[in-house]
Amino acid sequence: MDIDKSVIDRFWDKVDVRGPDDCWEWTASKSRGYGQMSSRYGESPYKAHRLSWEIHNGDPADLCVLHTCDNPSCVNPAHLFLGTQRDNVHDMVSKGRSHGSQQRREENPAAILTEEDVAHIRSMYLTASFRPKDISAAFPVSYATVQSVLQNRSWHDPSYDPKTVAGKVAGLPRPERRVLDDDGIESVLKMTAEGMSSRAIAKALGVSKPVVLKVRNGVYK
Repeated sequence: MDIDKSVIDRFWDKVDVRGPDDCWEWTASKSRGYGQMSSRYGESPYKAHRLSWEIHNGDPADLCVLHTCDNPSCVNPAHLFLGTQRDNVHDMVSKGRSHGSQQRREENPAAILTEEDVAHIRSMYLTASFRPKDISAAFPVSYATVQSVLQNRSWHDPSYDPKTVAGKVAGLPRPERRVLDDDGIESVLKMTAEGMSSRAIAKALGVSKPVVLKVRNGVYK
């Protein structure tokens, strides 16, 4: 398709152009690490790397636009190439981004957790019976992210079995629930008066957000 000049101008406004061999980072909105740019009302956003390919090389049609640099937010056309969906899957596996890969996933620019975080989340759930909701508040990440880690859909580990105690992470100390004493409760109330959010207070005191909310609502026991 022909690309409107206004779309091309908007594209370049959002690109950090560097040397010809460097990654050109997308500086605007991203989804799962990949750049995106709004299109006409009611239509799906442009994928920045596909748009870059189209600007420089023409319509990729039904082919996938892949990265040689394995940097999802890069839009340098010299780092892009075309492939089929099968090529895309093979590329994912070879670069350690599939569920079965043993590559350290925190190296992925889109990662929001580290391997240590994942191990601790699973240990909290399996050895200390923390609820996913409490784990979500403690880190903090979304409830859906915690569930995905606990069910082994993300950060897949063949040695981890989410259904049995045998899947608990070996070598980690058993996490203990932090119980607030009178001084802790006073600290929560003081921080609340100073305008701190429940999440910030929870992080500062090493407790879950629900604990902070119970103190603020006067129902903590």
